[in-house]
Amino acid sequence: MGELEYVGRSDFQVKLRGQRIELGEIESVLQTAPGVVAAAVLVRDDRLVAYLSGDADVPAVRDHAGRRLAPYMVPDTFVVLDDMPLGTSGKIDRKALPEPELGPREIVAPASDTEQLITGIVADVLDLGVDRVSVTDSFFEIGGHSLSATRVAARISHTLSLPFTVRELFDAPSVRAMARWVDERLGGDSVAMISPSGRRIGDGPGDLGSIPRPARLPLSAAQQRMWFINQFDPSSPAYNIPFAMRLHGRLDTVALRAALADVISRHEVLRTRYPQDLDGRPWQDIVPADEVTVDQWWRDGDIETLTTAGFDVTRDLPIRAGLVAASGDHVLVVVLHHIAADGESLRPLVDDLLQAYAARTAGHAPERPSLDVQYADVALWQQRVLGSVDDPDSELGRRARWWQEKLAGLPDVLELPTDRPRPPVASHRGAVVEFEVPEDLASAIDRFARRHGVTAFMVLHAAVAVVLSRLAGSSDIALATPVAGRGRAELDALVGMFVNTVVLRTQVDPGATFGEVIGQVRDTDLDAFGAADVPFEHLVDVLAPTRSEAFAPLAQVMLTLEQTGVGEIAVPGLTVTPVDAGVPAARFDLMIGMTTARDAAGDLTALSGRIVYATDLFEDRTVRRLGERIVDVLTAGLADDTVVVGDIDLADATERAAIADWSRGVVVGLGWGGRSVGSVVAERVGLSGSEVAVWCGDRVVSY
Repeated sequence: MGELEYVGRSDFQVKLRGQRIELGEIESVLQTAPGVVAAAVLVRDDRLVAYLSGDADVPAVRDHAGRRLAPYMVPDTFVVLDDMPLGTSGKIDRKALPEPELGPREIVAPASDTEQLITGIVADVLDLGVDRVSVTDSFFEIGGHSLSATRVAARISHTLSLPFTVRELFDAPSVRAMARWVDERLGGDSVAMISPSGRRIGDGPGDLGSIPRPARLPLSAAQQRMWFINQFDPSSPAYNIPFAMRLHGRLDTVALRAALADVISRHEVLRTRYPQDLDGRPWQDIVPADEVTVDQWWRDGDIETLTTAGFDVTRDLPIRAGLVAASGDHVLVVVLHHIAADGESLRPLVDDLLQAYAARTAGHAPERPSLDVQYADVALWQQRVLGSVDDPDSELGRRARWWQEKLAGLPDVLELPTDRPRPPVASHRGAVVEFEVPEDLASAIDRFARRHGVTAFMVLHAAVAVVLSRLAGSSDIALATPVAGRGRAELDALVGMFVNTVVLRTQVDPGATFGEVIGQVRDTDLDAFGAADVPFEHLVDVLAPTRSEAFAPLAQVMLTLEQTGVGEIAVPGLTVTPVDAGVPAARFDLMIGMTTARDAAGDLTALSGRIVYATDLFEDRTVRRLGERIVDVLTAGLADDTVVVGDIDLADATERAAIADWSRGVVVGLGWGGRSVGSVVAERVGLSGSEVAVWCGDRVVSY
């Protein structure tokens, strides 16, 4: 239930979805709706429930409320009664109002062109049917999260040529609220003027794919960062992206190799090398599909051999694959270099591979329409639309200045207590610790996030920041997090390096409440996601932190929240299941990854954690305690958001016993033989009468 506080008469206030709502104001509006005699509003199970008496038509009342109230104030559920229960004073007896049947939320269909358009965008990003998106539901209550919010905002902005940012989405999280925001800024201009390509007629710079390609294609901003890192040490596997699939059944290895070749042919970026010109500038050398041979990307060996070898991106294709026998099955191992792919590239790659395999086993090449654009087109489009970070008047230049101010004075290293001293050169060797979040705590995160108008990621960010602040003894906590960078619909089907790293800098005051930390984290994350186009490496260059081979620049801890994954897939004659491709390289001191599971209604049902840690620094047991402490902070903060974060107990029983021992000190036998303190002092005076007993500045006192 929401947090209620009485402020006088029937005007209760409720803190729900991050907003403080006056229930009396909602009731006043509902009572002016046609047919309504009386109205009362309560909070049930984190929903606003309106009770109406009279000849009330619910759709008409909902529309009436929607035109007069902020979207977050429109009730979720309406209950029509013959008569309101009254108390002895003649007022509505709220305790006597019946419990509503809170089944699945009502699906309210779009009522305008704008709502229809935005419903389609939301459904596409969340991979839902359009008929499952209610225009009155919060985006975050149907499975939305921080990263998908950035994609929805980018698509609305691109499609309608409006500056719609992720902050606008958080402030207006329902389709109806977003549509109202759009309509107000279009000033009556109809969104029905959308071209078949998805753009408003008559606007803006060229679309993806419409920019002529120069003789030498530049790298995207993200690729430039990967290129410089790779050239520093081409043998390093730190930026390999390995994944593996167990193939159970009758495998046609010839068809599998042909299918992989089809995928490499389909995606230019998988057959691109990155040499440098005479001036030392890298460029994209796309190898024609008919010149790529199997021996350029197929390798034999075990999983470790395949995944731990590096790439020299100036001459190697950024992909290799191999087949490994495993307990009567086969495991297909595919390794991509980060210059050509990111984590979100795996879904289109696997989809393309399995469709191609099905076609090849049927005796023909895959029959699929070609991709609308290739990754090289994205690099050109970025240059034209976003400009250069070196141009202070460009969009990227303005955002870069914001980052410089935001990260100015950031400490070089977060000094966490480690089990071993930091070596001068990080080996990037990693190990993994997994931990589970209790099921009731996972669902509590969802409820808490909805009440406070934040996402599950923001709740986790706050908890991790509190733990790191306590362990490091620092209030200045910087976390790195990846941002997908795939705002436009035509990018979903591409393999490519779209992800960027942003730094989330939070000041954690040990005297602040958990709710106050949540509020600061919300602002921090929204601002950072709104400026996420600035390449991370550019920030490193302009901020000029201490560059060291011992630690990652700007942030040494990464936090991720994975919402979806590739599950078991069936293709003709095979069952395909993802398997662990080995421990990833430790590019950071700690990489804290959380994975969610949600039900059909979008509710969070499970949350698991996985921490990749640098074995140069940490032992397994230390990282396990870190995971437990994150759960401890979540448990305390979600139970009571007024808890002071510096007071949350982060010690277990063993640690508390050790602290108690330290506080008592070491028992030392003095050999006094039962004598008094005075006799022992007198003996010392007699033995050392002329020796110095006390210094105090320039004064000296002897025994």
